[in-house]
Amino acid sequence: MASVIKMVGDNLNFIVPVVAGLAAAFVAVTAPALAATAATLGLNMALLANPIGLVVAGIGLAIAAFQEFGDEIDIFGDGMSNLKDVAQAVWDMITETVGEACDWISGLWSDLTGFLDESVGSWQDIFNSVMGFIYAVVSTQINAVINTFATAYMLGKRGLEQCAAVFQ
Repeated sequence: MASVIKMVGDNLNFIVPVVAGLAAAFVAVTAPALAATAATLGLNMALLANPIGLVVAGIGLAIAAFQEFGDEIDIFGDGMSNLKDVAQAVWDMITETVGEACDWISGLWSDLTGFLDESVGSWQDIFNSVMGFIYAVVSTQINAVINTFATAYMLGKRGLEQCAAVFQ
């Protein structure tokens, strides 16, 4: 056992690069995966905490309750109009108003996209620029991982060759 410890101590200048290369390769592989996992968990938490999600869930609950009990609830106490009748009238007014608002917003959106197409360029050009940037970033990261593995391999190979020379 002492001879093994002495051999390791005598050959640290060969062993350290091998261990450092393997550690660098491990970090290069696991760091992007851990970062992506953390980003995904953060997005999921943000979506779950989003008030819009709570509003949608509340609306779904209200619709389910309405479907179940709408005919049984007498609004005015005269037995003539139930909750479904009142809700249908309100819904008709809402859809008419929302339809007009959607038409107005659609006109604004068309004006905005037309202005941007004239001043900035087409949406396709903007999309192609963004995708080109994403490609450059991703390919740089992939090349870094490949280079890290290649370096780790070369250091490991050199260290093993040096260790083999020690044992001869």
